[in-house]
Amino acid sequence: MQAKSLAIEDNQRSIYLNADFNQTLKVITSEPVQIVDEKSAKERIMQWISQGNHSKKVEIATKAYKLFHRMSLIYIYDDLRALALKKYPYNERKQRKFEQVFICSQLDIHVRTERRKKNSAIRIQRLINIGITFEQLVSVGLNISHFEASDFYYDTFLIKVKSGTIKNLFQKSNPPYLSDDNTQEDVNLTESSNSSESGESGDESDIGEHSEFELV
Repeated sequence: MQAKSLAIEDNQRSIYLNADFNQTLKVITSEPVQIVDEKSAKERIMQWISQGNHSKKVEIATKAYKLFHRMSLIYIYDDLRALALKKYPYNERKQRKFEQVFICSQLDIHVRTERRKKNSAIRIQRLINIGITFEQLVSVGLNISHFEASDFYYDTFLIKVKSGTIKNLFQKSNPPYLSDDNTQEDVNLTESSNSSESGESGDESDIGEHSEFELV
């Protein structure tokens, strides 16, 4: 439990540090430079550029946090599973039903939506676990909807990711414990994170949105 809490805090801290919120807030709320001559006009323009750059940092951090927030749902599932094991020992079907009903009730969502949320959390976590950062996922244009895609389109998306983007991200971050061999193996997630819920997929409405997705 303590290790899980530390992992959550580390992820949150990393996102906020990368955005440098204190400095960003100072820059974007600073009084505009008054233009009285050419020198001050140049300073005003530089201030405007700086404010734009810092606002982009906040935007990236916000998107990164949304991915982290979705992934953190899996920690809730882990704790619910522990409760379900006590409540229904040796009965996996009832354990899964317990956590599903509980989540649907608390979030006021349909079973299908619950599956999408859980599967997207698992999918994000697996990429984070192999060394990809939330900021890197954001930098290539990924958001939660991509991880909610139905199985077929998510698998197609993964093929495109493996063909270039993930390789480039590893070259940038270069985790010492990863090699080309185990990277190819670990990113092979085409079972679509449904090992415990085989045959369940997201809404068909995902088809149009994700079939055209291309990574560069």
